[in-house]
Amino acid sequence: MKTVLRRALVAAVASGTAITGLMIGTAGSASAFDSSSTRLYKGDTMWGYANQWLYGYSSSSNYRLVMQSDGNLVEYKTDLVGANQTVCWSTGTWWAGASHASYQNDGNFVVYRDSDGAVLWASNTQWRSGSFVNINSSGVIWVGNTAISGSC
Repeated sequence: MKTVLRRALVAAVASGTAITGLMIGTAGSASAFDSSSTRLYKGDTMWGYANQWLYGYSSSSNYRLVMQSDGNLVEYKTDLVGANQTVCWSTGTWWAGASHASYQNDGNFVVYRDSDGAVLWASNTQWRSGSFVNINSSGVIWVGNTAISGSC
């Protein structure tokens, strides 16, 4: 995996292209995840260094699930003008440093540390139904058809 990533980075730099959009899944497959989207599909990865987040919204609030550069995956709620930010949920992995969150093809949503690939947190939703991670209008985070947080 490190060799594949190193080769991809060297090729990107050599060709003069930006590497911030480069997506490498944990199983070695490439995945194109928008930096802000309403859904994270199986095989997609959110990188802490790339300022990537998932969003949901209601008539009165906006929700963001952010993979932070400190290693914590956090859901935030703000009002429609962007004020009064509240933390709704987190993996509690703020201590881990550079990390990424991957929605694996088996249905498990996992936070890995970048430096050694250690599992820091997992939703334990493998082999359950559903095909994407999203946030509903109440702020509930869904991994496939399984809620992993309460309303916010």
